Parts: sequence; C-alpha cells; structure tokens
Amino acid sequence: MISAAKIATALACVVSLASSSPVSAQDDVWPMRPVRLVAPSGPGGNPDVLARLLADKFGAAFGRPFVVENMPGAGGVVAANMVAKAAPDGHVLMFGDSGSLAINPALNPSLGYDPIKDFTPITALVTLPTNPGHPSRCSSEIACRVHRAREVATGRDEIWICGRRFDPSSHVCDLR
Repeated sequence: MISAAKIATALACVVSLASSSPVSAQDDVWPMRPVRLVAPSGPGGNPDVLARLLADKFGAAFGRPFVVENMPGAGGVVAANMVAKAAPDGHVLMFGDSGSLAINPALNPSLGYDPIKDFTPITALVTLPTNPGHPSRCSSEIACRVHRAREVATGRDEIWICGRRFDPSSHVCDLR
C-alpha cells in the first residue's frame, strides 16, 4: 500500500513542477486540462497499477481528471519517445523506470530520446530493496547463485537472460 507521506510528496513535486513551468507565468492554474499519466506497460503491469492508484487521488486533489494511458512496447521505449515529444507543460507525465530511462539508453543510444535532456524527474515513488536476510547483496548475485546451482545439478553451462518476461526494467543479467 502506498503511504500517505509518499502521496503527499508526489503531489508536492507535481505542484512544484507545475509552478516552475512556463504555464505559471499565465493566469491559469495547472492543470488546465486532463493530465495523461503514461504507464509504459500493459494493463496490470507495475507502472499501470501505481498510476491507477494515484490517478483518483491526484484528480481529487487538483480538480481535473488524471487519465492512465497504457503504452507498452520495447521495454518502455515507445512510451518514452511519445512523452519526450509531448509539449513540456506538465499535462503528460510518465511513470518512468530503470528500463526506459537507464538500461535501454545505455544499450542503445539511438532510441530517439535523451533521458537527461528530455525528461524532468519529479519524484521516486517506489524502491525495491533486496532481502537483508539473504547472503546475496543484489539481484544479479542471486541470479548467479541460481545459475550455478542449476549448472551443478544439470552438468550444463548455459547462457540465461533473466527477467520477468524479458522485461529490462526488472532485471538484466547475462550468465555464462
């Protein structure tokens, strides 16, 4: 469940984004029209669930609809390209993640957007800690342990690409 403090922080960041944009120089108050919350996943994916949890609360707080728009494809590249080309007026917001804003640009610098120049971070809504009780320090170390156990059990040394449905926002590892 999302805490009230996280929601308050997110709302404060959205307000500060709106007040620092060119829109604030006008007499109109942000948002002037419905705000699109772009989830770079299909319905039911983590960004979609988070966007839907916050859309109603944002709508009630700001008096305008916040509409969730699912835009899956290419590990977030499709959504990031669309949002990067949208007017920078705060009416199109993306639930970005490490896949679309870090991993994909590192693997392919010609995606059509620059995560540093084309996006303004607002807040971090979710963090995923590793299990402090597990001897592994990170998810890739856990994956290496799993791979080694399978190699010992089967006698085969294989290459695995691991991740939930090959989703680069979840995990990236190349085990040999």
